[in-house]
Amino acid sequence: MASFYANLQATAARLLTKYGQSLTFTREVETAFNPTTGAKTNDLFTFTGYGASFDYQASEIDGELIQSGDIRLTLEKTSTVPAINDSVRVDDINYRVMDVKKSAPGGVVVKYDLNLRK
Repeated sequence: MASFYANLQATAARLLTKYGQSLTFTREVETAFNPTTGAKTNDLFTFTGYGASFDYQASEIDGELIQSGDIRLTLEKTSTVPAINDSVRVDDINYRVMDVKKSAPGGVVVKYDLNLRK
């Protein structure tokens, strides 16, 4: 059964590569902390993947979890799991990841569904 889901993962990646767009995610990572001064040093970590974005329907916008202007992003399985507060540029607009849900039937991650906000 796992091979079925691995094939499904490969199909999702192939379709998102063909019909989606290449995306670069950026995450700020604390790399050093000076306990004497309290100063933190942060670096940027990036990873890429292919995804397709979609607008939410008006009936899905609740004003809290989903706000006007948010978009849904379907992302292939990437080497790094997207996280809340990562940033990504979609169609020349910068967005912040607000929520990440993975589709993992049979324990095999097939794709991620993200909620993005400007």
